[in-house]
Amino acid sequence: MQSIEQELQQNIEEAAAAFQKFPWEDKSAYINWLSQTYFYVRHTTCFLALTASRWGVENRSMQYRALAHLKEELSHDLLILEDLKALGVSIETQQEWPETQAFYQTQYYWIEHVTPAAHLGYAYVLEGMAAHKAADAYKRVIKAHGEKAGKFLRVHAEEDPHHVEEGFKTLKQLSEKEIESFRQCMKQTTLLYKQILNKAKG
Repeated sequence: MQSIEQELQQNIEEAAAAFQKFPWEDKSAYINWLSQTYFYVRHTTCFLALTASRWGVENRSMQYRALAHLKEELSHDLLILEDLKALGVSIETQQEWPETQAFYQTQYYWIEHVTPAAHLGYAYVLEGMAAHKAADAYKRVIKAHGEKAGKFLRVHAEEDPHHVEEGFKTLKQLSEKEIESFRQCMKQTTLLYKQILNKAKG
């Protein structure tokens, strides 16, 4: 039977493979990706604030880790708006997809009604994927669309690798029940994110 670390690595690689195949040079596809990314990324600080609260005083190390991560994520959604502006697009002209709504709305359920540990499955897949492929995507984007249109990708190419290392260490601190919730959320995240990428291709 695979260890949870192996399962996480497998899910990261699956998401990363789809991410790498995305047509970053296609302006319409990139605009779709940026827009849908904005619609879920703007919830990140809410997720982290909620997880910090749910970990509570009995698990201060996890609570403080969530709060530290929250600080790192401040205003990341605004970088996406700058990228869209550089492409001549306003977010007001873009529609939030049902797939995107399902992607982030389920996280509120996991955090508030199951366990904050589940949300780590969402975070680690996305951060692991970014650590593997954001740098390459950034190079392709700035070559096709200019540096001003790649701020969000640049930040995540630079910042996320250390989150992945911390994530694998954190898994060792979770209970069996928390691990199972983590596993389910992780798989759900990979599936839904691939659906968003596929639709964004147009």
